[in-house]
Amino acid sequence: MDNETAKQRHTLGPLEVRPDATSKAIFVYGPDGNAVASVRRRWRGGEEQLAYARLFVAAPELLEACQIAAGYFTSLPQHPDRGHDIANDLAVLKAAIAKAEGTAEMKG
Repeated sequence: MDNETAKQRHTLGPLEVRPDATSKAIFVYGPDGNAVASVRRRWRGGEEQLAYARLFVAAPELLEACQIAAGYFTSLPQHPDRGHDIANDLAVLKAAIAKAEGTAEMKG
């Protein structure tokens, strides 16, 4: 799958988290106002599930930030003698991008 195909699968526009008190769920809504995902709250407060929902909402911006950073790291000259491995940092970013775009090898 190419980069453009992967990008088309992501929700465009802002996402919003809205907990629902009656259903004990946390919904994520797309720009059109329709729910695109839900996270079921557990009996204890639901703070962890709310954190997962917020991470889901931030994912498009996090992916874009990783893509920008990967482009930056790619343009830097390698200086292994400085004690910092830019190639390793770039590999970590590219792995995260591939996972977000669905092009990474899935384990299990």
